[in-house]
Amino acid sequence: MIDHWQMDHLVTRIFSLRQCTRGPQAAWVFMLAVTLLQSTLCTVAAQQTRIVSPRLAPATKDSLAANRDSLATMTDRLVPARRETVATKGDTLAVKRDTTQLLIVTAGPDSSLQLADTVRAKEAHPQDSPVDRGFMIRTADGKSELRIVGSVRLNGVYDFNGLQTASNFNTYDIPVGDANMHEARFQMTAAQTRLALEATKKATFGDIFVKVETDFLGPSDALRLRHAYVTVSRFLFGQTWSTFGDLTALPLTVDLDGPNSSVSTRTVQIRYMGTINSKLTWDAAIESPSVEATIPDSVGHEPSFQSFPDVIFRMRQSGTWGHAQLAGVLRSISVRAPSGSLEVMAAYGFLVSGRIYLGGSHPHRILYQFVGGKGVSRYITALKGEGLDLVYNPLSGSVELTASAGGYISYAREWVPSLLTYVTAGFVRIRNIDFFPDNAFSVSEYISANLFWDIAPGMRLGVEYAWGRRVNKNGDYGNANRVSFLLQYDF
Repeated sequence: MIDHWQMDHLVTRIFSLRQCTRGPQAAWVFMLAVTLLQSTLCTVAAQQTRIVSPRLAPATKDSLAANRDSLATMTDRLVPARRETVATKGDTLAVKRDTTQLLIVTAGPDSSLQLADTVRAKEAHPQDSPVDRGFMIRTADGKSELRIVGSVRLNGVYDFNGLQTASNFNTYDIPVGDANMHEARFQMTAAQTRLALEATKKATFGDIFVKVETDFLGPSDALRLRHAYVTVSRFLFGQTWSTFGDLTALPLTVDLDGPNSSVSTRTVQIRYMGTINSKLTWDAAIESPSVEATIPDSVGHEPSFQSFPDVIFRMRQSGTWGHAQLAGVLRSISVRAPSGSLEVMAAYGFLVSGRIYLGGSHPHRILYQFVGGKGVSRYITALKGEGLDLVYNPLSGSVELTASAGGYISYAREWVPSLLTYVTAGFVRIRNIDFFPDNAFSVSEYISANLFWDIAPGMRLGVEYAWGRRVNKNGDYGNANRVSFLLQYDF
């Protein structure tokens, strides 16, 4: 496709030749110029590269790829390109002179962008950018595609009490007693802004999908790696959401962490994705082990290396009613005793989750998740990073696995297509052992309610109220109250 600037230039040259040529030479000079113009148009048309604008098509209700998290029926697949010349689109941006071999196209039916073997690998967190955003580039042979996605996010919080020193609403961090200040604090940040690249390529041994995503939540707002993984046919390897979790059972929240008992950690893994039938699927994975322990320096426990990966299996049943998922994890935790000998303990955990569609004139649904086990605190949002997989027992001089459990239930409703509400309640509990100090964490509770407004394509505003409580072993407690907002634009 040739742009109108180059067309104008060629036509102007032709008529200038016609006017400058007198006598019998005029006809053959003019015919020579017309022949040159025809040859140029044919050459450009034969070497075009296509730029694709992704659109959405009608969807299955329980799509893993439905990033927008709308309660309305949505899509889990992208649709193919239908050619549309620049000349028929009055609002299409003009193609510059050095890009005359580009063709603008729009979406149409029967896409091969996401095939059945790879669609489940492209799991979408409810806070992710919608699949219809970004810049899509497709090669002329249709075998490779590149999607460039950006998301600018402004987060603001107003704390009434409890968590003035924390950016995320983590119920484990709520101060107890006199440390719980009743002083207001307002703060804003843009560090959750994200940049991502996604590539799809057809190969003889299976379709390849690659994703790399970063945000600015590293130290001093430095870049932080969120995702870096590849799927080849039914295999996945790299860093992404743990196979132990269930992203489609998570409620959409303004707070980055979400419910205190949610399982939404990212790990380095190798995964195989299996299918029994169209409604029953399973996944098996090995994930990089990371053990969080609380052992006093005075004890003399030397650090030890983990020699076995976390092994995870999950099974999922889907239908028009929603979905249900059961997952389990087995861990082999190594720790070195004061004597120098290596102790190996078996840890385990389970997760039950899903969503239930309630129907009605205004789409609404129930989301739920319950998790429990011993030595799996690192997978639970409120307990992650607190050293609670295992703890030192001063009475026996050994280390013991910590038992933990949690769960939440969330109600979601779409008032109109552009207004969404989520109301969520959850808890997290640690089984206290006799040797735990009186101020040790025992249980925390969480409640949130929000409203999201899709102002325009790609632009979203969310407002949320969150309440939390932490209770210690001795019964002391502290509360936290926060109002937060999110202004997000995906491009």
